[in-house]
Amino acid sequence: MMTTSCPLCFSNEIFLIEKISGEKIDRAWSKSFGISTGIGKLIIQYNSCFRCGLRFFDPPCSGASEIYDILQKFHWYYSTSKPEYDMAKRLLPIEGRILEVGSGKGAFASCVGAERYTGLEFSDGALRRAAEGGIRLLKETVESHAASQPEDYDGVVSFQVLEHVADPRGFVQGCVEALKPGGTLVLAVPDQDGLCGIAQNNILDMPPHHVSHWSEQPLRMIAEVFDLELLAIEREAVSTIHQAWAARAVEERKLRRLFGLGDTLLDTSIIGRVLAKVAGLRAGNSAIPEDVSGHTIMASYRKLKCRQTT
Repeated sequence: MMTTSCPLCFSNEIFLIEKISGEKIDRAWSKSFGISTGIGKLIIQYNSCFRCGLRFFDPPCSGASEIYDILQKFHWYYSTSKPEYDMAKRLLPIEGRILEVGSGKGAFASCVGAERYTGLEFSDGALRRAAEGGIRLLKETVESHAASQPEDYDGVVSFQVLEHVADPRGFVQGCVEALKPGGTLVLAVPDQDGLCGIAQNNILDMPPHHVSHWSEQPLRMIAEVFDLELLAIEREAVSTIHQAWAARAVEERKLRRLFGLGDTLLDTSIIGRVLAKVAGLRAGNSAIPEDVSGHTIMASYRKLKCRQTT
């Protein structure tokens, strides 16, 4: 069912960027990963909110846990070391309990200490791997966890999860409710003002994997919506593992503009495929512009000790 308001700020001032066929996405997923998405019969709207800048897909058809169980078999999907781990460790309190929402197999536990770490995760494969390593993971949503253990954590962190959830406002509300007053919330998401925003045919950045697109503006809106103190917004530089992808994305954008092709989520046309191949050939000799930031943007917030009531 289609909605008519922003899932973050609830504004009705939204505009349609484009419509995309679920069948088209499903074919791309099947070709790349051998996965059937189950969204083949849908026509999906890609919208943007005038007020907060959040871009979101409607309907927000999030992927089933079985999709993530398949994806985690790829070595790159659940990395045990991410640049944002070091960024978050610096922002989180050095003492007290830490909750990670959407923890994967709990790799971040080694950064903050397993003895003070709890993770929330739904992938059965990730839960098994964490249990083998003695890492505490629970199979429940942050909303239900916060209801049973309110204001129980000194820090709450979530890496690359917010963009997956159909109800981002409810998700963040749960994170805030799990925090003690004065506690720190850290959210890391793909940056649509950076590499993710220029990469063409990035099917992992579409339903049923990602159902919203984030940038600095909606991350700032989170502080306003939930009466939080915004501490910092930091961007990741293009990482070593993303250098080739970034170079190709930059070249492909240049070529598409040269040939008068507009921005679109998924272009499987003949000319689109040809330009993508040419971009790949040219990428090895291309420098990544300094104004292109990396994959991730991270925002940190403090829960006020005396929150305003509305």
